Amino acid sequence: MIEGPGVSNVLKPDDHDRRRKGDRTVLYRGRTFIFESKSLQTSTVARAAEGWTGRAQVDASDRREVALPDGSSVTTTCLRRGEFDILAVNVFEFSQRWRFVLPRTRTCPRRRIAATRLTSASTS
Repeated sequence: MIEGPGVSNVLKPDDHDRRRKGDRTVLYRGRTFIFESKSLQTSTVARAAEGWTGRAQVDASDRREVALPDGSSVTTTCLRRGEFDILAVNVFEFSQRWRFVLPRTRTCPRRRIAATRLTSASTS
């Protein structure tokens, strides 16, 4: 549940609306934020010198046609940069506790294959 001072209008958009992506929208101090929720890909979780590492694949469950800035289009399951504000990745596999890391999408690396590398250091 998303709650706290300044939080209101927590909504879950229709999963079948292909025009609006995001798992939750939250009004926080007068600004709307769109959250996209993902889990670690279990096969990528590994022990490392700094703790744990893992990857979360950032894509949609449905294939759709997306218009690109140059006017062309592509059929993809990938989410477009800017379709959501905050990525909520559950890192249960790191410690067997329900915790999330919440990077802003503008801080996530741009990659042709959308995956975000997470470390246990970022969940402290």
